[in-house]
Amino acid sequence: MTIKTQKSAIWISSAVSDSGNIVGVLPYESTRPAKTDGRSDEERAAAFELEQKQQRLMCAGGAVEVGTLNPTWAFNLRNARGAHAPPFMSFSGVPAVTEAMKIFLEDFDLGDTRFHPIRIWDAGQKQEPWPEKFFVMNVANQRATVDISDMDHPAFAPDFMTGKNELPLIVQQAELLRTLPSALDGPDLWMDPSLKYGLFVSDRLARAIGRSGLSRGWLLKKTQLQE
Repeated sequence: MTIKTQKSAIWISSAVSDSGNIVGVLPYESTRPAKTDGRSDEERAAAFELEQKQQRLMCAGGAVEVGTLNPTWAFNLRNARGAHAPPFMSFSGVPAVTEAMKIFLEDFDLGDTRFHPIRIWDAGQKQEPWPEKFFVMNVANQRATVDISDMDHPAFAPDFMTGKNELPLIVQQAELLRTLPSALDGPDLWMDPSLKYGLFVSDRLARAIGRSGLSRGWLLKKTQLQE
């Protein structure tokens, strides 16, 4: 196997592996005190189960219908950096963007990417941590991108759907990834559901993000393209 000189490339977001990124944001129902919402235990359990299912789907590149996602997500303000939010964030593995980032991305081929408007709320501080409008970015495009058999000793993490420790966790080894040329074709954003946190970006979009002034939070790393 050889690595060819790249006229194009595939990039991966390593945001979810960065301890400084925003990884503690969850749908508000998951953290809301039981005595404050007037619902039965059964209703709360059903809402929590739905949220967990939706998160697992989005982390694996599955589609969640717009309008069904919880509109409020809980946030710990102590994780905030600066007066303004990063244009791109990882909410416990779920991609999220500001309105400015959303508008920028809409000039590219996003395939079946859905933007769910949300409000981020810090219940402890009783305020929204940033002035920006936010969207959960449901990248519902899937394609095989990495040949795991070509990797030396990949780390593994729990599968979103089964809980079994069987999904390769490769975002911390991004520079070592050898990606498939067949993955060059298709929308500019996609997920590889065979990986843990496999959010990939086309070369043209990655370079445009780098020039845009909206790159904060993406933590994009270029992979090596197989020949």
